[in-house]
Amino acid sequence: MALLETNLFTFLTGASAVSAIVGNRVYAKKLPPGCKLPAISYFIVTTDFQQDLEGEGDTINVRLQIDCWALDNEKVKLLAKAVRSAMTSATLEANGFVALCQNAADNDDDAANYYGASLDFSVWHEED
Repeated sequence: MALLETNLFTFLTGASAVSAIVGNRVYAKKLPPGCKLPAISYFIVTTDFQQDLEGEGDTINVRLQIDCWALDNEKVKLLAKAVRSAMTSATLEANGFVALCQNAADNDDDAANYYGASLDFSVWHEED
């Protein structure tokens, strides 16, 4: 079974609407120095291990934040829409996870002069 991060990279770079905008510029945690935009960064905010009286299950729920970055507001909005649409179409069987978008917010980086949009997802996947 692949790591969630591996499945996420493969999924986002394989989603045609997303890859048409960012290609393979999808990064864990933060953008690398000198990264060409538009691009995506993501990180796991929290992990919720599912348990019952019989013990811990194999399914894990994470809160995943995906940040979309671009040099103009229109491009970042298009990217965020493509990411949201792609992520909510994922299936456990085909992609290794399912996702529900819970909220979105602007997340501009004034120091770098980047436009940003943050998407928070509830993501269910099997434990790695």
